[in-house]
Amino acid sequence: MGGTIKITLPIPDSRIAPNSRKHYMAQNKIRGKHRELARATASALAPKKPLENVMLVRTFYLKNKRRRDGDNLASACKAYLDGIVDAKVIKDDSFSVIGILVTQFGGVDKANPRVEFEFTEI
Repeated sequence: MGGTIKITLPIPDSRIAPNSRKHYMAQNKIRGKHRELARATASALAPKKPLENVMLVRTFYLKNKRRRDGDNLASACKAYLDGIVDAKVIKDDSFSVIGILVTQFGGVDKANPRVEFEFTEI
């Protein structure tokens, strides 16, 4: 295995989750902000050449114990993943690049709710 790159971002806005009832234009604006935040954050961590075969572990640290739909929360991260691709951390977000995808709950962190993307070369 090669190196690991860890990118930490805020929990995505619930208004861009698939089950949101927000108007698509409003959602697109929020998605664009999420994508840009991810690109700006990930750019500083990008390798010289984008990674082409990775395991992605996505860990959520939430502000409380309230039950959440994990698929909905993970889907809201799509804009983040697109921004990480824009930053050239990984070649793209296809199955051929992200060979293994793990989504997990890391616990409650009231002070710092976040999602951590950990890319490890395989």
